[in-house]
Amino acid sequence: MNVSVASLVELLNVPGSGAGYEVPWNGSLVEAGVEFPADYQDFINIFGRGAIGGELWVHSPLTAGPVGWTSGGFARMVARTTLEVGPMFNGLRASYPDLFPYPMFPDPGGLLEWGCNYNGDRCFWLTGDPDPDRWPVVVWFRGGARGPGLVESGRGHGRVPRPGVVGSDFRPARIRGGQDGLGP
Repeated sequence: MNVSVASLVELLNVPGSGAGYEVPWNGSLVEAGVEFPADYQDFINIFGRGAIGGELWVHSPLTAGPVGWTSGGFARMVARTTLEVGPMFNGLRASYPDLFPYPMFPDPGGLLEWGCNYNGDRCFWLTGDPDPDRWPVVVWFRGGARGPGLVESGRGHGRVPRPGVVGSDFRPARIRGGQDGLGP
């Protein structure tokens, strides 16, 4: 199990193996044209589908209800980007290329959505590296005090592709027990 997922399991005090889903991850490339990062696979196998702290919704190839895995789950998850979010972002990218510098999946190196929140912020993987475990996360903040913008973060560090969205010293938050509202 990925060390970050193991830390989250401990922080949230998840009993046993959690949801215990057995998603056939080896079929994702054939079904949807993409392999998913190992930490995401671990997360879904343990937590299933749903939200963290009622705020961050992590998309999943699992179906709603007690069924769990059904055929077509990977294609449905990717369709969230290609059919729902992608056309909107492609339109924004055409109008505001400085605010939306990345293509959308399935274009090479495109953004693939993996989560969102109630504020309309969207979480993506930037799929440019052939190794999905090396994909950085890109978050699109819909608005707020700084206005809309993208923030890209790698593993353990961050960089800002558009000055003014956040300071150049941005570092992704680390989860600490009880301090982030994610505790049990």
